[in-house]
Amino acid sequence: MNKILEHSLVNCNPERFKTIKEEALSFCNEFVGHTIMRDDIFSLISLFAKKRNFPFKLLRFPIDDTELCAFTCVKKGTVFVTINTAIPLGKQVFAAAHELYHIIRFIKTNDLEFIENGSLLTSSQMENGDLLEEDKEANAFSALILAPKTSIKEQAQIYNVSFSNLTFKEIILFMDLFALPYKAMVMRCFECGFIDKGKTEELLNSETNDSIIHFCESNGLETRWLKTTPCINNIESIRAMIEKNKQDEVISEIRADEDLIYIEAIVSNLPRS
Repeated sequence: MNKILEHSLVNCNPERFKTIKEEALSFCNEFVGHTIMRDDIFSLISLFAKKRNFPFKLLRFPIDDTELCAFTCVKKGTVFVTINTAIPLGKQVFAAAHELYHIIRFIKTNDLEFIENGSLLTSSQMENGDLLEEDKEANAFSALILAPKTSIKEQAQIYNVSFSNLTFKEIILFMDLFALPYKAMVMRCFECGFIDKGKTEELLNSETNDSIIHFCESNGLETRWLKTTPCINNIESIRAMIEKNKQDEVISEIRADEDLIYIEAIVSNLPRS
């Protein structure tokens, strides 16, 4: 059996999967509605933090180690989520939703272990599925909120997709629509009951990154979910990058300190929301 299928929550603990599905549905009803989320997940996490009234910072910048997808830590009462923009955008989206689950658990339980150790998601964990129980739950939650069953069915009707003979081509179409990594999209179809274990394994074993990119480019599908987004897109990320360059001695301490002062001056002049 394919490792992702074997280690998935729906396969290992179907009762717990049902509970996570109910939690995901409740979350979507409050925060998402009937829209397809895709990269809106980044602003959604900030909205969730604001509504739950806890200090939060989202950092998105490139990290040389592409094995690292995302990590979350708590420092002086503030939750920091860091997303590695050197990995494909689809993986960033999934990783952000994964970390959101950990934050929700933290808020509900005030878990001291999470405060001390935070969480870390690697590409190997995402690809192979051999995870701790809470990480399996986080992966399940991610796919549930990013690709709800009703939305998949609606898009299947629009694009005339038959689940009785689901193909590699149609999984890539769903990838494009929901901004999910290939294997996560296959697993989502299995979790919804659209395909059986045999078809799931067949689709999981047929994927390579090159074949997906080639297919998308040949058929005019959007490929931005397969590409990295190394640009820095917010003040917090710029500040974090300066600190990282200072630590790695890429720039001098004097230059770093000057840049940080400049950034603080910009922040102090921004309009307050």
